[in-house]
Amino acid sequence: MFNSSYRCKAAVAWAANQPLSDETVVVAPPRAGEIRVKVMANALCHTDVYTLEGQDPEGLFPCILGHEVRLFYFRIGMGNWTDDVFFNRRARL
Repeated sequence: MFNSSYRCKAAVAWAANQPLSDETVVVAPPRAGEIRVKVMANALCHTDVYTLEGQDPEGLFPCILGHEVRLFYFRIGMGNWTDDVFFNRRARL
């Protein structure tokens, strides 16, 4: 379970000023010090829009925009907290 990859849907930005594309992506299992989260809702901030418009000199494509999310903790990588209290807890990232 901890070693498995996970397939999920994502809105991928392939290039600046292009519509986002609904894609199925494979997410690697969490590594040490990482957690996997289940995103319940997502929003784009002004920096994401700036990147999507091609105005961000550090913006790289392809990318999955959006870091303002409503989520649940889903998987915890080795070496992280293993307390069951941590699972299925709501959080904001």
